[in-house]
Amino acid sequence: VAPDARPHLDHGLERFAARDYAAAIAAFDAGFTIDPHPDFLYAKGQAQRLGGDCRGALVTYRAFLDLDPPQTEAELALLDRQTGDCVEMLRRFGVWRDGIFVRGTRPLDYLRTRKELGLPPR
Repeated sequence: VAPDARPHLDHGLERFAARDYAAAIAAFDAGFTIDPHPDFLYAKGQAQRLGGDCRGALVTYRAFLDLDPPQTEAELALLDRQTGDCVEMLRRFGVWRDGIFVRGTRPLDYLRTRKELGLPPR
């Protein structure tokens, strides 16, 4: 989550913990406007579901899945910090190159980018 959107996520989670689901949803929506990070949608879906809006929660969960969220902790580390097992694997195969990875890029998208740029697999 982007630094300028983080306060909205934190506030939403505080409101969620207090069972103030309407305020939590508003905070998650505000944060998502700044940074369309999947965490906002997942949290919003949970608040909608627990607040009794199951139909709205279903729409939000589908939007969350449409963003293709990371599937593993290793992928999350790659996406957020460019560290971890995925990076080490790409280095071992000789296809990791610092500077062309865009934060938030999925591992296969990274490899496609290398191919599109005409970079050899080494």
